Amino acid sequence: MIDKKRLKKESILEAAAKVFSSCGFYNAKMAKIAEIAGVGAGSIYLYYKNKQHLLDEILNNFWKKLYENIEKLSSSTGMNPDQKLSRMIEVLFDTLVEDSSITMIFVHENSLDLWNEKVESNSYFNLFFDTAEKMIEKGQASGFFPKELDASLTLHFISGGIRDLLHQWATSEKKIPLDTIKKTIQILSRHGLLHPEYAIKGIPSNT
Repeated sequence: MIDKKRLKKESILEAAAKVFSSCGFYNAKMAKIAEIAGVGAGSIYLYYKNKQHLLDEILNNFWKKLYENIEKLSSSTGMNPDQKLSRMIEVLFDTLVEDSSITMIFVHENSLDLWNEKVESNSYFNLFFDTAEKMIEKGQASGFFPKELDASLTLHFISGGIRDLLHQWATSEKKIPLDTIKKTIQILSRHGLLHPEYAIKGIPSNT
């Protein structure tokens, strides 16, 4: 009985993610979600109060998965801070790409307020960013990253770039490959526009 309830809740969440991603949160209808989930419209309300409850659960699961992954990454001893930063970006992209519906929810024009204070009050959202911020600060303490950087602003810079590029990917007629977006963010986050060899040798004297 418990497994059946869990499976039904999961199927409703999956259906809601598909509807939110295609129609936008505000235009989504509970009846359509029920249809895709293969349940009666009234059955949804046995598990979820309303559309907002469904959206909250989708986002909570997303940030929980991200936090669990970055927590493992943070405690890893086999990578230096630079490698961890690169891997963190990969984890974020891999989690988004794993389910294209969640990607579309984040970039849908009717869902731009998904990053408002309500989302940022999500406990797993905050745990994710707190852990990522500490990773950057450890990298600063060990000399991998400039001490002048503000760790929190750096994270917002990276996440803002990801959000904007994902929006371009989702709305462009000629979509930019997600792997290209990921590599671009990794390079800019680790080296800026400066070629890695110049970061070590210094800017050429003839420039």
